[in-house]
Amino acid sequence: MELYDYLKPPQQPSALPPLPPPAQQSDLFATFGGYSYEDLYPYHPEDSRLWIELFVIADKINPDIAKRLEYIRTVGAVLIFDNQYGFRIEPMVDGQGVTGWSSIQQYVTERDAVLKPVGQQVMQALGELRQRYDQGRIR
Repeated sequence: MELYDYLKPPQQPSALPPLPPPAQQSDLFATFGGYSYEDLYPYHPEDSRLWIELFVIADKINPDIAKRLEYIRTVGAVLIFDNQYGFRIEPMVDGQGVTGWSSIQQYVTERDAVLKPVGQQVMQALGELRQRYDQGRIR
């Protein structure tokens, strides 16, 4: 046998029914304004729906803000209920930088560079997220 015989994909029998089309949208995925948002932080899936909704809300305000929030979440952050702002973003710190930020100082530095310039809009998005949550529109 030649090398290419080992690299060829296996032949599928024609008697198998065709595969169903992929799902248009799942709980952990949303498309808004031509961009697909996905929660890429696997260590705290309990608030994934909240993050996806936050990304969509922020995208309506300014897509750049949504991408900034996506970055913060992907490195490691969770959403916590807050009476003043609706929700607050709390960093996940693990010391090794594997499942979150390596230190609180690293998070603060990044937060100041990434979120502070758009702080008002982020607070607006967090407030809107809480309103939707309280109305039962997301869980």
